[in-house]
Amino acid sequence: MRVNAINRGECVAALVVGAIGLAIVWIGSDYAVGTPRRIGPGFFPLAIGALLLMLSVGLVFEALRAERRSIEFQARPFLLVMAALASFAVFMERIGLVPATICLVVLSALAETPFRPLRTLLLALAVSAMGVLIFVYALGLPLKSFTW
Repeated sequence: MRVNAINRGECVAALVVGAIGLAIVWIGSDYAVGTPRRIGPGFFPLAIGALLLMLSVGLVFEALRAERRSIEFQARPFLLVMAALASFAVFMERIGLVPATICLVVLSALAETPFRPLRTLLLALAVSAMGVLIFVYALGLPLKSFTW
C-alpha cells in the first residue's frame, strides 16, 4: 500500500471553495428562504452555498488521496477562455444570442488540443439552440436570437 503525501495545492483550492460557499450561505442568511411552495430570495444563495460546501468536502477527501503532481500554467488555454467570455459579453447585445454563443464555444474549443472543427460546430449549434429554447422561449427573457 502506497501512502501519498497530502496534495497541499488541491487542499487549499478545496478550502477556498468551502470558504466561498460559507460566505454565500452567511450573506444569503439575511434574506427570507420562504416555503417550498413560495421560495424566497434567500433560497438560491443558501442552496448554492450549501452545494459549494459539500463540493469542498469531497474535494478535500479527493486531495488527501490524490498524488502530488506539479501543474504548469498554460497561457494559451487561459487566454482563449477569457477571450471567449469577453467576446460573449461584447457580442451578446450587438449580434445576438446565437452568434455570441457560437463565438463563445468556438473560442473555448480552440483552447483544447487537438482542435476538432466538426465536433465544435455541432456543439456550438446545440448550445445555441438550447440557449434560445431555454432563455428566449421557456423563460421569456427579452433576448434577441440574432441582431443584424
